[in-house]
Order: sequence, then C-alpha cells, then structure tokens
Amino acid sequence: LSWETSPAGLLGRVMRYERVHPFTGGWPDLQRRLGGGDADGASEGGAAGRYNRMFALTHPRMPGEPLVFVHVALVGEVPSRLAAVLPSAPPPPSVSPPSAPPLSALRFAAL
Repeated sequence: LSWETSPAGLLGRVMRYERVHPFTGGWPDLQRRLGGGDADGASEGGAAGRYNRMFALTHPRMPGEPLVFVHVALVGEVPSRLAAVLPSAPPPPSVSPPSAPPLSALRFAAL
C-alpha cells in the first residue's frame, strides 16, 4: 500500500478494519504510517513512517476489499515496545531528514 498510489477507498477500509493498532489520528495517522508526505506534498514521513510498509492481500473479484493486511517496520534492532514503531504523535518537523540507520530487523504487526 502507498499513500501516493493506493486507492482512497482501499486505504479507508484498512483504517476502518484495523483493530489491533487503530488509526486514532484518522487520515494523517495513516499517511504517517505509510511514510507518505504531509499536506504540502513533502515526502518526508518522519522517522517511523519512512521505514514502515503496509501490504494488503485482495482477491481479483474483490479488488478494493482487503482480506488481510500486514504492517511491517524496518528497524535497526528488535524493538522492546511497539511505541517505538508506532508513535502516538507525529515526529517534530526537522530542517533536514535524519540519516538512515542501518536496518537489520523486521517487525510485523497486526497480522
């Protein structure tokens, strides 16, 4: 799934169906988790969003209906708590994006 290319209907269903880690911040929360840009079109998704990915399994006869979706976070080490992967508030704006940490672990959530 992508903020820029996935259909809004599909993204809306993912937000509505999520029960494990609900999207309490609405569309901005989804945008941050997908690593999408802000309202001005910037592509900086914050430290958490830049390395998050979401995948959806759909059926050809139901293309806009996610049967299963998975959240994946690419991180430098195995996190001890989920808050490190899904922050409750957007990261503060920065003048320049932080350098990419070495990614060596993968965290699945909401299977």
